[in-house]
Amino acid sequence: MEKEIETKKKGKGLVIVIIIMSLIILGMAGYICYDKGIIFNNKKEETSSKQSDTKKESKETDKDTSKEEKNTDTKEEIKDLDLTKCINNSNMKYINPQEKDMDVGLEIVPGSITVLKINWEKFGPLSRATAFVNETIDYKIDNFLGKIKSGFVGGEGQDTMGTILFYLMEDGTVEYTKMFNLQKDAQGNSYYTMNYSYDNDSEGKSTKSYFSSQGKIKDVKDVIKFYTVSANGYVTTIGATKDGSFYDLGYAIRN
Repeated sequence: MEKEIETKKKGKGLVIVIIIMSLIILGMAGYICYDKGIIFNNKKEETSSKQSDTKKESKETDKDTSKEEKNTDTKEEIKDLDLTKCINNSNMKYINPQEKDMDVGLEIVPGSITVLKINWEKFGPLSRATAFVNETIDYKIDNFLGKIKSGFVGGEGQDTMGTILFYLMEDGTVEYTKMFNLQKDAQGNSYYTMNYSYDNDSEGKSTKSYFSSQGKIKDVKDVIKFYTVSANGYVTTIGATKDGSFYDLGYAIRN
């Protein structure tokens, strides 16, 4: 009887040892599998995520670098104005380029409705008008053939009668409006009138005055900027292009 009890005790102890050993073996196997990424792949996912983030950062850096290079290339493409490289008139010597509008009391304001501001206190005496009000008045400019990007008050000749409004269009072409029209009376005497357009009422009377684009300057393209220059003692306006060459716009209008 005692041997039977002793055998049972030994049997129970052996079972416990086997269970403990099994748990240890299973635990070690689980750890190894986890460490190697066989059962759980969190480590791989983290590594993959880090690699993905690194690639993303690399792409964004490449993209930023590409943008910087593109901007640098764009700047390098635009050359300084070269007053020896007139495209349409080789008979003139051009000097003293000025980037500002002529100081005659006129300002072009582009927009959904393009406006010409006339400071009559300044422009009035220069225009030879016999009567005017000393205030600034806004006049609409219309009849454009394209979308205006910027405006410039320039001209040609030796006085204010040669004042011309130039409009740089988004496609690089140039439109214009002469501020004055040359007229002749019955005796053949020359005189100037303001180049207004008018709205008429139902009775045909002129009401509101405005200005209109006179169209594109023929064969002028790829202009990026306007300058006023001196040419053989006369003033003219030029339209510069990206490669440093330019058009004599006054000459282009005359011809």
